Amino acid sequence: MANKIILNCMVRNETAHVASAMAHFTSLFDEINVVDHRSEDGTLEAINAWRNEACKINSFSFDNTGYFQSEVMSFLAQSQIRAGDTDWVFFLDFDEYLPFRSREEFEQALVQHKFHPVIKMRWHNLIPTTYGISKHLGSDFLVAAEASEYVKIAIQPKLLRHHPEIQIDQGNHAAKTSVDGQHLDAEFGFGVFHIPIDGIDHLQKKIATGLAAYEGQWNKGDTELGRHWRLMDKALKGGADQQALLNSFIAHYGEDDALESIIENGSGLLSTEDLYEKLYRKLTLNVAGVDVASPQGRPSQDIQSPIVLSLNDEGMVECMPPIVPPPAQESYKPTNGIKAAALPATNELLSGLSSTADLDAFLGRSVHKIDVFTPTAWGGHIPFMFALIETLRPRRFVELGSHYGASFFAACQTIKRLNLPSCGIAIDLWEGDPQAGFYGEEVYNSFEGLRTKNFSDQSRSIRSYFIDAAPNFEEKSLDLIHIDGLHTFEAVQEDYETWRPKLTDNGVIIFHDTNEYQTGFGVWDFFAQIRNEATASFEFKHTHGLGVMAFGDVTKNPMISVLNMMNADPMKAELHFARQGELAEIEALFAFSKARSSGDSRRIGQHHISDADLLGTRTKVLINLILTRFKLRRKRKMAQKAQAEE
Repeated sequence: MANKIILNCMVRNETAHVASAMAHFTSLFDEINVVDHRSEDGTLEAINAWRNEACKINSFSFDNTGYFQSEVMSFLAQSQIRAGDTDWVFFLDFDEYLPFRSREEFEQALVQHKFHPVIKMRWHNLIPTTYGISKHLGSDFLVAAEASEYVKIAIQPKLLRHHPEIQIDQGNHAAKTSVDGQHLDAEFGFGVFHIPIDGIDHLQKKIATGLAAYEGQWNKGDTELGRHWRLMDKALKGGADQQALLNSFIAHYGEDDALESIIENGSGLLSTEDLYEKLYRKLTLNVAGVDVASPQGRPSQDIQSPIVLSLNDEGMVECMPPIVPPPAQESYKPTNGIKAAALPATNELLSGLSSTADLDAFLGRSVHKIDVFTPTAWGGHIPFMFALIETLRPRRFVELGSHYGASFFAACQTIKRLNLPSCGIAIDLWEGDPQAGFYGEEVYNSFEGLRTKNFSDQSRSIRSYFIDAAPNFEEKSLDLIHIDGLHTFEAVQEDYETWRPKLTDNGVIIFHDTNEYQTGFGVWDFFAQIRNEATASFEFKHTHGLGVMAFGDVTKNPMISVLNMMNADPMKAELHFARQGELAEIEALFAFSKARSSGDSRRIGQHHISDADLLGTRTKVLINLILTRFKLRRKRKMAQKAQAEE
């Protein structure tokens, strides 16, 4: 799946709710961090029984008396930001459920929040139609038309690297910086189903736990913190109708004023009939995990002793043994100027990955939205780029000719999604015919602006002739080369002969425009002559054509078996990628035009692109480019000749 999503939660005596909560959580999260705070009913043991291969469970114990949820959750959040290997972290309790029926729905809802470091999710407080049941999933509740004003939060650690000392508020209701204590801006996400009370016994236990937890703070004079536990205890002892009282507690959960009204004059009590009059509606909690049975037998993960958390003398959480962040993967982004060294013979990014067993598995890797949309004649091949990068996992790749960056950004998008330490390097002059208007300075500004904004960690760019940039790359320093520059036979031949030695033994080269036969285009001819040099090759005919060559050993280059499978059923591969490319481009164009429409043009960087530019053919553009590049190349050779004669 695209994201690594983790849950942080703190529990105490929650055995009755483990079955429903863990069925739900293990269906949605990749990893769960459970901090057990002085449970006496075997809560942690019951949770550990849910360990499985799909969801990792990390157990912690915290034995300090008092209510220190903020300190503990802040400690975990800070550890996750430092580790930098997690996309999302949610902070939920065992009486809270996300409104999704599957992991796929969950991820789909997160897409629109990919640039939001913090999101907040409003409570929808659920009132049981029958009190005393411990099974939440599949049960019936009453819910108000309006959500509560109270929220829970989730964060994106990778977007909070500048806030390594983040603080999570008590109750997991907000996040703030430790520097000035200011709350971090949070976007509204989706709702959270909250079942604060499911029966009188449950409530009495919660009140007793809350009173004990806050006793230390009250003795120090902080009577406001946890005040609602005192009010609920007093109201419960007032002799009011229990069901109406429980209904009222849930309907106004967290609202101390409502509790005071109940205590003072009995106003605000809500019978079931009152709830229906207030337009409460019936809801069956059919969310992820509803059909998941409790595990039987031994967990599939070995159970380790819980990691011990405790407060030190400064009131900070310490961990024993310490949480050691996973070793950072070595980045393949050149750091010493532009020099790119040779890569190790074995691509360790492929280690432990199973090879693509069938063509459908490879095709499935192509179905993703285009995150950064630019004008392009390459759009029909973007889904193939998604699948290629996910399968080959190139440590370093070069694109010769990037223009607005559509294909380059597609590759970088996949690297970013998979959290790979790979690096893409775009090489182009970004200089065209000023009269044509497509290769002016605004194109480079647009490309570089989008690259640095979205993919600075995954990429670099070199503004140069291809042949002049080549000495910066040692032999066997690239796993993938994309040739899409000047499209004459001689130019493509020069690019191939110059850059082929830079490819690792088990690398891939792709050529665009292998199915373009206009005057001046010679890619089709050159590709036909050299494709047999590869271990396996394939040519797509749609979107001006794309030639693919995979070299080396089939056991070390996963694309060799993929190309062999595509050759066994070329129509299936062609139709899938042609159709998927068209759909992805239409979807991206629609989203882009809705978001940035301005009259009959779209603004990209500092450049306005008309609909004709976006949807028209590429022939005129390429002919102008060929003529311009030919003039530039001839001028350069004449200058070199004159220098040699001197």
